[in-house]
Amino acid sequence: MTKHPCAGMTPAQREAFEQIAIGQVPNCTWPMIDALSKAGVIERGADDIRRDAMGIYHIPNFYIPVPIRAQWREWCSKQPENALLPSPATATGHCPIKSTGE
Repeated sequence: MTKHPCAGMTPAQREAFEQIAIGQVPNCTWPMIDALSKAGVIERGADDIRRDAMGIYHIPNFYIPVPIRAQWREWCSKQPENALLPSPATATGHCPIKSTGE
């Protein structure tokens, strides 16, 4: 059986990974982002650049590399809770269950 890409990581790290995987902004600290990046399960993309009266802001973006996303989708498809849920191969690639880290 395919393992979750974050198997062996903390629940908070898995949650941050899954938030990034479904296109959400992860609610975590920079050390957690660094740990995910060092593990190779996320990469930094181009920053969003916003401008207002206070100046220019660079908002970091992260993405899941293609082989890791494929592994995650495979893991999602093998979860018994997915039997009645949409395929994780949808446009967002969202795996609609909480991970157990296995």
